[in-house]
Amino acid sequence: RRNVETGKIPIAPFDQKTVDMFRLMGNKSKTPTHFYPMSMVSYDLCPPPDFVEAGVGEQRNVRFTRIGIKIGEEVPNVGGAEKRHLFTERADQEAREGYAELLKGLGMEQYIP
Repeated sequence: RRNVETGKIPIAPFDQKTVDMFRLMGNKSKTPTHFYPMSMVSYDLCPPPDFVEAGVGEQRNVRFTRIGIKIGEEVPNVGGAEKRHLFTERADQEAREGYAELLKGLGMEQYIP
C-alpha cells in the first residue's frame, strides 16, 4: 500500500526461495533458460485503499492512467548454490533501476523510493 505520509509506493522485495526455485528449474531444463528483470508501474490503474478495513474484500476503482513496463537485459545464470544470493540481488537491483527509469519517463519522479 502507498505510504500515506510520503505518497511513495514501496517495492516488494524479491523472494529468494522463489527465485532459487526458478533457477533450479532452469538449470535442470533440457533447453537453455534465460532470465530477464521486469519492472512495471501500474499502481494507479487499480490501487488498493490507503487503509486496511475490517471485513471481507476491499473496494477498488479502476482508473484511466499511464502505465509502464520495462524488460531489462538478461541476467546471467552463473554460480552455484553458494552464490545464488548474487543472482537474486542483481535481478532485484536491475528491476529497481528499471522501476526508477519508468517513473522518470512517466514524469513521476516524486515516487522514486
